[in-house]
Amino acid sequence: MALGKLFQRPIMITILVVVSFFFFVNVCIILLDLTSPESFMLYDRTNCHDRLTDAKREQETLFKHIQYLENKIKKYENANDVSEVKDTLLDPHATPFFPEYETKGSKNIEHPIPIVVITHNRTNYLQRTLESIYSHIDRDKFPVIISQDGTIEHTANFIKGWQEKENIIHIQNVGRTNPKWKTRSERAAYYYIAQHFRFALSYVFDYAKYNSVIFIEDDLEISPDFFSYFENLQIVLNNDPTVFCVSAWNDHGLKDRVKNPKALYRSDFFPGLGWMMNRDLWNELKEQWTIEVGYWDDWLREPERRKGRACIRPEISRTKTFGSIGSSSGQYFNSYLKPIVLNEKYIDWDKEDLSYLQKQNYDKIFMDLVDSAIVISNIKDIEKYEDKTLIMRYKNDKQRRELCKKFKIIQDEKAGIPRAS
Repeated sequence: MALGKLFQRPIMITILVVVSFFFFVNVCIILLDLTSPESFMLYDRTNCHDRLTDAKREQETLFKHIQYLENKIKKYENANDVSEVKDTLLDPHATPFFPEYETKGSKNIEHPIPIVVITHNRTNYLQRTLESIYSHIDRDKFPVIISQDGTIEHTANFIKGWQEKENIIHIQNVGRTNPKWKTRSERAAYYYIAQHFRFALSYVFDYAKYNSVIFIEDDLEISPDFFSYFENLQIVLNNDPTVFCVSAWNDHGLKDRVKNPKALYRSDFFPGLGWMMNRDLWNELKEQWTIEVGYWDDWLREPERRKGRACIRPEISRTKTFGSIGSSSGQYFNSYLKPIVLNEKYIDWDKEDLSYLQKQNYDKIFMDLVDSAIVISNIKDIEKYEDKTLIMRYKNDKQRRELCKKFKIIQDEKAGIPRAS
């Protein structure tokens, strides 16, 4: 008897039962929430509608799993060895489910670097981001992947429109799972975003077998030298084990705070907002990056993940955000994000010597600057010095925050590390 026929009927029956069970449980949870004394405080109509939508989406996901398994069973129905069909069966520890996506990239490029655009339903933002990307991209070296969270039809149709004119890969995360709340104040959106990133990472590294990836979200514009920047910084990333990512963003990159478009820094802080990582880091993270991870960027900043490694970031940002509407409800946008300037000068990073970014070289340069710097105690004293390295000391975090206010830069810290430090 062919193994495909042996597995086919029990799998289909089991999955149909699971589909019905998941849908029934989610609807029951919604009904129980609505009848609880705290329901009117915890959920409004929008939240209840979202929960019902999520339940329907999970049902849709499982039906897609059925289709996926049916296709795989047909493919292997004549197999004689169970190992040939092992990977086609549902595994609770498996990587996220993918349909038969194709992978793209020029055959003339040995190691293309995909750029993944993370999106959900902001097609007006996505339009602006894609226009920016295709104004500067080398299509052979950087295949574009749009990762859509969910299956919202108008977003999918919008992406199809772009596929008619550009060689774009479109993937959809249909496996959203409701999180287990740690506190009642947490927002589900941040857990769903973390799940979406995990899905996209698994596609890039586990399925498509790329060696590195650039992530941007659908509310970013890029600089003219964005791709040259990442192409050349990839060499630093892959050859220096003390570097775990490369970012296009400077949290303190206000117009009157930056000057040199060629200056790059090693930072203990993960900035995000246009960033690159490689397969080695994913292999470290993927077993830890479960569906229970929320606030993925803060999670990545924790010492257990960073392990004392640095992120390379520019003095002048290579991305600019215009995302005043989104999951963060515009947090910090007008005060700290909108004023960040975008580099407008093309730098050919092929011609730049980046060896100073190696830890042993960078540490010496940095300490020489500190030792030779002029110590000042008042911000007004800055005007007395031009093109000089200055130091202002603080004794505690309160004083640091007060200095940030005076400089009009973002004050917060994550995992004990101030931004851009």
